[in-house]
Amino acid sequence: MNPLLSKPVLDRMRRTLYGSVSWALVLYKLTPSEGEVEAVRCVSGFFPMRAKKDNDSSKHGDVRLYLAADAGFTASQLHSGAVIGLEKDGKVVRYVIKDLLGFQQIGTGWNILLTPEQAATA
Repeated sequence: MNPLLSKPVLDRMRRTLYGSVSWALVLYKLTPSEGEVEAVRCVSGFFPMRAKKDNDSSKHGDVRLYLAADAGFTASQLHSGAVIGLEKDGKVVRYVIKDLLGFQQIGTGWNILLTPEQAATA
């Protein structure tokens, strides 16, 4: 059975909504020796969209991300609680995974809720 939300379908959805803008999805991980490093980068097989309207004046709100099973991410990487960066035309907005659900009735892949990464305060 072919998954409903395959890489080509998600890419087509992204191009339809956002045009031919250059996108990348980056997963960062922490290492003891190097600190934060890029673990995985993909340019296809995902579709980001706003999860809800911002009720405050913040610039970035929660994002719903559909990720194809063969986009290059493993379940253990996604469950690690790492930081995900959405890169659009060279500008990166960083998010943390708030909710991670597998697609069940519509095939393989992930339905991820991302929330903006908060900066540390002194």
